[in-house]
Amino acid sequence: MESIEIGDKRFLQFSNLEKSGIFHFTSTKSGWNGNARFTGDSPKFYQSYRNELSESFQLQKEQFVFPRQVHGNKVVIVDSPMDAEDIPETDALITAQPNLCICIQTADCVPILLFDPAKKVAAAIHAGWRGNCW
Repeated sequence: MESIEIGDKRFLQFSNLEKSGIFHFTSTKSGWNGNARFTGDSPKFYQSYRNELSESFQLQKEQFVFPRQVHGNKVVIVDSPMDAEDIPETDALITAQPNLCICIQTADCVPILLFDPAKKVAAAIHAGWRGNCW
């Protein structure tokens, strides 16, 4: 695992995934200066944090796809940019589209990232207590 600093923010990347050519990262709480960084009842609560995230990696905001997580077992295939409002009650995203960053948020749950290097398909999974018990 490699720690990378971008401004005052700290992110982690995994060398085996980087060698496979998959852009990935996990954020830490370092440098965000806020409460709920990427979630909330309304975009007004999280949009500034998502803007900072896209600026940190010099990516377009539209490249990040965040679901509205509910500790369930619903999976959505993402083939184009989508807003969280377009992906309700979802805890896992799958994509084969390059240049999309499928995202999940965790606090005390487990984040899972899967990647098939042959088919170039990635999945980001929020493994919460309820979703693990189905």
